[in-house]
Amino acid sequence: MIITIEKEAAAIYAKAIAKQNGAGILLTLKQSGCNGWKYCADVKLPPISSDEVSCVVEGITFVTTKEHEADIDGLVIRVEQTPTGKRINFWHPDMTGSCGCGESVTLKKKKKK
Repeated sequence: MIITIEKEAAAIYAKAIAKQNGAGILLTLKQSGCNGWKYCADVKLPPISSDEVSCVVEGITFVTTKEHEADIDGLVIRVEQTPTGKRINFWHPDMTGSCGCGESVTLKKKKKK
């Protein structure tokens, strides 16, 4: 699994992990918004189980399920300046569109259930 993350985004995640005594960041997808899918990043509490996939980038352990691995592999995580402040932004090579607010995305291979 390959993930690219900007240093500023990594620092935000490192702070969240330390605050919650986490093992890393759990990356998943859920059905949401007008384009169908939303990337979710939550602090992953220990332990990391054997049925999860993980990698370490910029000192951050990223974890996902085998179900979401193909949709996470290649993900680029960066900080974006918006009119209301900074927010984490996700980009994936399989994205074919996103809604105006950036909340949800359309992925080539992913179909709504």
